[in-house]
Amino acid sequence: MMFKSLLTALCVQLSLGSYYIHGEVKSDFKGEGNDLVHHTNWMRHEIMDNNGLYWLQWWVIAKDNDVYFEVTVNTRGYIGLGFSKDGRMPNSDMVLVWVDDSTGQPNALDCHGAQNLTNRVPLLDDTQNYYVLDGFQNATHTNVKFKRKIETCDPYDIPFSTDTLKILWSFGDMDPNYESLKGHGKNRGVKSLHLLSPKFTQNSRDPYTRKIKNSEISIWDITVNNITVEPTMDTLYWCKIVRLPEFSNKQHIIGYEALLSHFGHLNSNIVHQMTLFECQTKSYPGSDPLSWDLWVRSSGTVCNSNLLTPRDWDSCSTPVAVWSPGSQGQFLPSHAGIPIGGVSGVKYYMLEIHYDNSNKKKMRFSSCGSFRISNTLHTQIAYL
Repeated sequence: MMFKSLLTALCVQLSLGSYYIHGEVKSDFKGEGNDLVHHTNWMRHEIMDNNGLYWLQWWVIAKDNDVYFEVTVNTRGYIGLGFSKDGRMPNSDMVLVWVDDSTGQPNALDCHGAQNLTNRVPLLDDTQNYYVLDGFQNATHTNVKFKRKIETCDPYDIPFSTDTLKILWSFGDMDPNYESLKGHGKNRGVKSLHLLSPKFTQNSRDPYTRKIKNSEISIWDITVNNITVEPTMDTLYWCKIVRLPEFSNKQHIIGYEALLSHFGHLNSNIVHQMTLFECQTKSYPGSDPLSWDLWVRSSGTVCNSNLLTPRDWDSCSTPVAVWSPGSQGQFLPSHAGIPIGGVSGVKYYMLEIHYDNSNKKKMRFSSCGSFRISNTLHTQIAYL
C-alpha cells in the first residue's frame, strides 16, 4: 500500500494532463500526439484568511520558468508571503512586499526564516530572486504584482513543484525597513496549497457541461465512520472495500471532493491522503467472489497487514482518484472523465485513508469521498 500511495501522488497531474502556461494561449486545452491534453490557460486565486482580508492570485509561464503572484490585502503596510515544508517560519522561504507611502513605489524583499525559533525576524537573502512588476495602494488596500523563478538554485529559496506546500501569509500596518520589522500580531496564518496545479471547479467547466441536468449526474459517497486513532499511532493506513452502484452503461467521474469531520478538542485535521483504487476480484486462484460483498459490509481494517488484510485486497492496485491537503476537491476539465461502471466494468473499489498523527493525540474521525458521476461520456479519458 505504501508503494501505491507514492504512485498516486502523480494521479491528479497525469489525469489532468497539466502543462503550465498562461496568457499567450487562448484555448483552455489543446490536443497533441497520442491524444495527450495540455492545459494552457489557467489562473488561480485563494482567500487566505477567514475574513477576506488577504487575497492571493497566481499563474505560471512555463517557457520562462516563472511564477507570477498578485496579492491584494486590507493594509497600507507590508504584506508577507512565505513557503514552508512544515508550516513553520524557521527555514521558510519568504518575500515581503509593500508600496512606499512617500513615493508610491512598490518594493519586494527576498527573505528567509532563521533556523532557530528565538529569532522570529525574517533574514534578508544574499540574492534577491523576487522581482516587482507593479503595485499601488489606496486608502484601505495594497496591491502588488511580482514574480519568481520556479527553481532559483538559491539555498534559501524553496523550489516550487506539484507537491503540497504550506503557504505562510501575514501583513502589518507599517512599511518595513532593513533594520526592524514591526510584528504582524494576529495577522498571520498558514494554508496548504498545490501551487503548480490548475484548479477546476464545477463552475469553471465550459457552458455546455454546466448545462448538464442534475438528473444526468449521480453522486457516489464513500464513507468511513468513526475511525479511532490512538496516541500510540503516529501514522495509520485504513482501508475500506466498497461496491460501485449499479450502472448498466459506462459513466464518467467528472469531479470529487473530500468531506472530513473529527471528534475531539483539537481544531485540526490529521487526514493526510485519501486514495481510491480499482480492485480485480479474479486475480487469485481459489478466491471466493462472495467474500467481496462481506468485506463491503465491514468497517474496513488496517492496510497492508499480514494478519488483518485479506490477500485479495492486494489486487486493489490501480489508482482512480487521490485527495491530499491543499485540495478542496477536484473537478476535471470539461473534455475529460474517469471511466467507471458498465456491464464489464470494475465492481469493487478500495478507499485507502492515511492518518498522520504527529501530535500523538487520541482522535476519532469520519471521512467521506464524494464523487460526481455523469452518464455523458467525454472525449478524453483521464487515467494514470
